[in-house]
Amino acid sequence: MNTRQPKDWLPASIKSFVLADSSFNFPDERPTEIYGATLFGNHAWYFRVMTRGRGVLFEKREAFYGCIAPSWTDGRNGSWTRCITILRPLVSTSGLAQFVDTCKEVANETRLPVLFKQVHSGLVSGLLTKGLRLYASDEGWDGHYRYDEQNNAEVVLHLEGLRGLEPPSLTRCLHRPVKGMYDRFVVEEQDLSSPRSNWQSKLFSVFCKWRGHFAQRYPLLRSYEFVGWNFAAIGEIKAGGSERLFVATDNSDGEAVAFFYFTKASAIQWDMALSFCETRVNDLHRLLYLKALKILTDEGCQFVNMGGSEEIGLYRAKKRIWHSSDIHATHLVLDP
Repeated sequence: MNTRQPKDWLPASIKSFVLADSSFNFPDERPTEIYGATLFGNHAWYFRVMTRGRGVLFEKREAFYGCIAPSWTDGRNGSWTRCITILRPLVSTSGLAQFVDTCKEVANETRLPVLFKQVHSGLVSGLLTKGLRLYASDEGWDGHYRYDEQNNAEVVLHLEGLRGLEPPSLTRCLHRPVKGMYDRFVVEEQDLSSPRSNWQSKLFSVFCKWRGHFAQRYPLLRSYEFVGWNFAAIGEIKAGGSERLFVATDNSDGEAVAFFYFTKASAIQWDMALSFCETRVNDLHRLLYLKALKILTDEGCQFVNMGGSEEIGLYRAKKRIWHSSDIHATHLVLDP
């Protein structure tokens, strides 16, 4: 994934807000619905992989931040071949007017529509009153890019109940055959500061096994782009100070069967940025997730945002892992 592409497309109206160090300093006041849990994706890794290396982070201290990028898809009706995309903006109440004014300058300067992806529901009404409009049903993204839409709600797991649980209680909610597998699988944290060869091959091994199962279920999605994006996302995992990587291993043969990559969203929340479980055993993937999540919650984590979902089945699977709530996001458009 090329993360050093020329930024000739970057509008002058937003250049003064661009961050050079790929880090945010947004205040605690941020749109939220539930107990301090925040919208998914508050991490440079996420923005980098989602925009296919095109994105640039921007911030107006104590006002707004997000990621801006040129379009990376044509859309179903070709309307997004040329547009500017702002991904997951977060805006404080006092910064709303300046944020919209800046976006209008971008639209007028480029003479292109500005597409706002995954806008927190708490921001929608304020943005609509200032000239943005809702995303039309025929304006969706096309092909494998529809997986970027994530139109089902983000699932936020509430982990308080996990803290201190011993195996009998932890496995009570699982199917009987899986309850006896607790000791067969070990979930261990990987040292991201160590040479990549120590852990990266495990991730690719898990993904390749998962890909085989997925291709059988969804033969129309065996595209290079879909598979290639995941390979690139794994390749972008690296130490940065706010990431944690866990790998689940089957003690019976020493093979890696799952991995879980978390990025830090706040002092009390981590996001499940990327994860794959290659096992097809019913409920075993749930056990592996719980073992990884328990490590975080025993260290003080209160919430894990599992992200949005492109398929209702995936949304329901996330809901089954543990007690949860939803965060809703939508897509908006600012026409030039």
